[in-house]
Amino acid sequence: MDNKPMTALTKLLAFIEKLIDWIVVIMFGILIVSCVTQVFMRSVLNNSPPWTEEMARYAFMYVNIIGAAICVREKSHARVNAIYELMSAKIRKFLDILSDIVILFVSYILVHYGFICVFQVIAQRSPAMRICMSFVYLCIPLAGIFIAIETVISLCKSLNIIKDMEVKA
Repeated sequence: MDNKPMTALTKLLAFIEKLIDWIVVIMFGILIVSCVTQVFMRSVLNNSPPWTEEMARYAFMYVNIIGAAICVREKSHARVNAIYELMSAKIRKFLDILSDIVILFVSYILVHYGFICVFQVIAQRSPAMRICMSFVYLCIPLAGIFIAIETVISLCKSLNIIKDMEVKA
């Protein structure tokens, strides 16, 4: 049997996972640099530029909402493990599948209403940096797409559609 489609899918999924990881790392770096700049300018020079606070806020939004996709991948989202571990394997599998379906629904809402929000603020500019607010709110539908991709992978693994496919960057 030819494994070229599965290999191509594995490579695509690995690329998407690396992309998600790099977006979070870059935004976290921007968050740190802007916070350090803000503190340095305020404490040492007694004059802090307003763009540093705004940049930190937007980077924080991206880190948190895009980081949710990593939580889905790692299955580190909120659940009560003490009760979960007491359940049988069948019930745990059912709950994993149910959880993935709920997460898919939430990701649909993020994508759908996120794009509505992005298009509503297309003419608005941020107060300090004067960037288009659509770029700021783009993190919402992006997160929805990334969360959906990670959830579909998880669901396929739970349903044994794809077996033993580990996508690690």
